[in-house]
Amino acid sequence: MLPKSANEDCFDKKAVQTAETLEVEDDCNTSVCGRCSSADGCNTSSSGECSHAEGCGSKALGDCSHAEGSNTRALENNSHAEGCSTRAIGNCSHAEGSNTIAYSDSSHTEGLNTKTRGNYAHGEGNGNEANGESSHAQGVGTKAEGYASSSEGGYTTVRGSYAHAEGYSTTVNGYYSHAEGVYTTATGNYSHAEGYSCLTEGYGSHAEGYYTSARAPFSHSEGYYTDTKLNTGSHIMGIYGEADTPYSWFLGGGTSNLKALAAKILYTGDGYIRNAWHAGGSGYAEVYPGLGGQTIEPGYFVTLEGEFIRKAKDSDKFVLGVTSVNPAFVASSSELNLGSNFLTNAWNQTLYEDNLVPEKTDTEGNVTEPAHVIKQPMQKLQSSVIAQAAASCQDSISSLVTLLGQVLVLDDGTCEPNGYCWPNKDGIATTSSFGYRVMKRISDNQVLIFFRG
Repeated sequence: MLPKSANEDCFDKKAVQTAETLEVEDDCNTSVCGRCSSADGCNTSSSGECSHAEGCGSKALGDCSHAEGSNTRALENNSHAEGCSTRAIGNCSHAEGSNTIAYSDSSHTEGLNTKTRGNYAHGEGNGNEANGESSHAQGVGTKAEGYASSSEGGYTTVRGSYAHAEGYSTTVNGYYSHAEGVYTTATGNYSHAEGYSCLTEGYGSHAEGYYTSARAPFSHSEGYYTDTKLNTGSHIMGIYGEADTPYSWFLGGGTSNLKALAAKILYTGDGYIRNAWHAGGSGYAEVYPGLGGQTIEPGYFVTLEGEFIRKAKDSDKFVLGVTSVNPAFVASSSELNLGSNFLTNAWNQTLYEDNLVPEKTDTEGNVTEPAHVIKQPMQKLQSSVIAQAAASCQDSISSLVTLLGQVLVLDDGTCEPNGYCWPNKDGIATTSSFGYRVMKRISDNQVLIFFRG
């Protein structure tokens, strides 16, 4: 006798008797409905075509499905449920472990009390949910709700697409964002929060450390209780501090009762410090170009010829300073000076203007950069910049000149500590009854003096 087709009532295996079948015990209570299906164990049933149920109380309801273990259900076609009280509900889904449910197509859940509600998702561990399409949740009590998102650790939640949460009780709300550590939250798109109770709200922002917040786009907060506030592109570190200007750097130095800054450098090039700079070098120096393009070695007294310097002579009434290499402070430096590219007023002050940066989106329409206004230096016309750059190439080589403080100077061997010196005809020190105080001899032709112009 041939088995009935899948759309007819189920029947007991013991009712099917052919030369090729074995007699089934009456107390097994297995049933087969589907064509070419089979059921083994006790209280199992196979109602889908080509399905297989085995174990205790398991049911293979979908075509080509497989249920095994205890009280498992393979409900959809091509699904597989195994373990204890698992459910494979989605097409081509797989549930294993204990009390796991694979709701969606081609999803996989394993462990204890895990669920997959997103197609092609994967959940493993204890009490985790992979709800977003192509998402992954693992650990304990984690949720991956965004498309292609990943959540791991303990009680972490990912809501943004392509995002990742790890650690303990971390949350990711933004697209393409990452939260790690403990109680951190990455809300802004493309943001990263790490550490303990850190928060990112701005696009492309980063917060790390302990109770830090990066609330503005492209901002960065680190340290201990620091906050960028709404200052776009700002960076703050240290302790108990808040940024107060966009696109600038800050060092927090406050208390739990009073937020304060110890230092800051603004995007305009201005710097501030609460107390003092400590330097290993000595003296205050400025940069001066040499007359006729000459290079003046360190240790010579120099004077001015217009805006240029030359070696001083004993007949000069004015001595500018001493060429040096290791001052504590250098002024008039062109290392970061881009003034030749920007417009200035009559006092050489850079002019600024407000420019609107339009909103930018990716190919999916997600905002990658919100519209905002930025204060920028006013640039010169390109032709003016090129002409000025060509002229600067012909400028003479510059030297550092110490104008105040301790400085090493070459001498003719006549200078003595506690005495005074003055430049000779070659620009090196020689003993004198007036001039600059000699502090000590360094070598046969070098002494340390205190220079004050």
